[in-house]
Amino acid sequence: MLGRLLEINIPFKKKVLDYIAAATSSEFYRCATRTGRHSPGIFVLTEEIITAQDVKEKVWFQSASRTADYARSGTAEGWKSGVAAKAEGNNYLVFGISFGLAGPLMEPLGLRGIGCHIFGDSSSGKTSITEAAASCWGHGHNFMQTWNLTANGIETVCVEHTDTLLALDEIKEIEARDLDRVTYSAINGQGKIRSDRSGQARTPLAWRVALFSTGEYSIRARLAEAGITIKTGQELRLIDLPVIDEKFGIFSNLHGATDGASFANICEPRQARTMGTPARRWSRRSSNVIPPI
Repeated sequence: MLGRLLEINIPFKKKVLDYIAAATSSEFYRCATRTGRHSPGIFVLTEEIITAQDVKEKVWFQSASRTADYARSGTAEGWKSGVAAKAEGNNYLVFGISFGLAGPLMEPLGLRGIGCHIFGDSSSGKTSITEAAASCWGHGHNFMQTWNLTANGIETVCVEHTDTLLALDEIKEIEARDLDRVTYSAINGQGKIRSDRSGQARTPLAWRVALFSTGEYSIRARLAEAGITIKTGQELRLIDLPVIDEKFGIFSNLHGATDGASFANICEPRQARTMGTPARRWSRRSSNVIPPI
């Protein structure tokens, strides 16, 4: 409460605690400490709880941080015509949007994490694909995170992107020697085991992320800069996907635009007008129709 600017007169601090301890309530909320599937029919976001119509359980999300911007505007129909329709004839855009909606399927499919890294020339349009994928959950640009993360920092970020989408742009922003630890931690789905004040082991953070990454260099090339030879398991955790065989950078169908840059500029404002709508509809439907394996 203090963190939300509640002012308490220090001499009366104990009275506030006494009041809270003695208070009774007719409503009870279950606390969720990560996003994603909470229980059948309930999907948690940082500022919103998505529930099926017949669900009576009440849930709220508790976290000291807010790294994920699950903003929303417009309608799902507007997103289909303004964003998804532009994927026709563009293989990477189809893949990016599909990957952006894969998060809610991980829990019922028994997946701890999935990852893909698209790499190619700086002007190919990779960021536009990432923004389109991110627009499923929020504002394309604002929802994206950067690779400027530590192995510890990635834990909080992953918790708030569980069962949704973790979009990381520009892999060059992370040191090559840190990339190995960060990618393993993200896809592995569990944080470090730490001790509390009494020396007892705390329950580690856990998550499930669909990690979508972009950069000019492949994961293999970045690890090689630090003298690290990529292992088969790492290649399977975060798959390198090169940008090849497209007519205009990462695009093939410009839908009337003059070049790839113009096409990307057309798509960006449309994403902002209809952001966050498809994933909310999909997460509600997938929670009801897809049982866990």
